[in-house]
Amino acid sequence: MGKVICDNIIQQDVKFVREIPEGKFNTILYLSVHHQPDPNYKKLKQKIKQLKEKAKAHLFVELIMPPMFPKNNSLTEEQIDKIIGGKILDRYKHKVRGIRKIYWINK
Repeated sequence: MGKVICDNIIQQDVKFVREIPEGKFNTILYLSVHHQPDPNYKKLKQKIKQLKEKAKAHLFVELIMPPMFPKNNSLTEEQIDKIIGGKILDRYKHKVRGIRKIYWINK
């Protein structure tokens, strides 16, 4: 996704990474990727805490609701809202993958 964005949108100083680098950042975009390494969101709380610590000003998070592949101990939408915190910017139906929600955490 990052490569497609880089190839099609003029940007200044935007870097797409697979691992969280050292340091803090003004804005972090964590958009619809969490379900890939953590399909039942068991590590969501830990990841959001880590991202909040790295964001100086803004953290945007987009998630599938509820997790795509719920197994034992799947989280509800309300539990996910509580873990993320912040303001819900949008809740929409994706054509293929169900409901998604976008959050904004303003520090």
